[in-house]
Amino acid sequence: MFVRVITATLLAALLPAWPAAADPPPKVPAGCAGGVAPNPSVEEVAANRQPAGYTFEPTWSVPPGTPDAQQPRLYTDTAQPADGKLNAVVSTPAGRVSTAFETIPTVIPRGTYTLTVWAGTHDVSQNQPLGLRFYDNIGRQVAERSIQADHDIDTDGKLGRFDLGGTVAPPDTAMVRFFVATNANWVKWDCVYLTVEPPDS
Repeated sequence: MFVRVITATLLAALLPAWPAAADPPPKVPAGCAGGVAPNPSVEEVAANRQPAGYTFEPTWSVPPGTPDAQQPRLYTDTAQPADGKLNAVVSTPAGRVSTAFETIPTVIPRGTYTLTVWAGTHDVSQNQPLGLRFYDNIGRQVAERSIQADHDIDTDGKLGRFDLGGTVAPPDTAMVRFFVATNANWVKWDCVYLTVEPPDS
């Protein structure tokens, strides 16, 4: 599968990624366990059916007459799990961006974050990024590394694997988030396997 990686750099900071002759993608343990992302397989569910630990930022506007299936929502579903019984889904009206994110408890400035996640969509023409965002101590986003969730679920009925490789956190990083966003129905994901290596390792 061809994977298109988008690296957005904010405030003129560059995010070093792993070199061209990189190690092979990581082997992901059963249950996506052993990483630093909370609720990695989205099997823990809150009372509102959202994956536990996630925050939902729905679009600020919803056009009149938007069907129920396209109302902005974050929820868990049993349709395409890559691990366990559930996968997560963001639904949003066409052209209106909605975002879900979870805050990563392990923050290591200049640490190398390596992310593998299974994701997909039913419309690969839309903008549906997922990845990592880095913030400073006043909550300002200082960098992002993301990839398009451009695996077409309709071709095989499954989520596809995406490997972002290693991303070095900026030196002023005080918070890290894994995020998923979409401007159309739907983006789906599961098995967020995130590891971090200290800068001196």
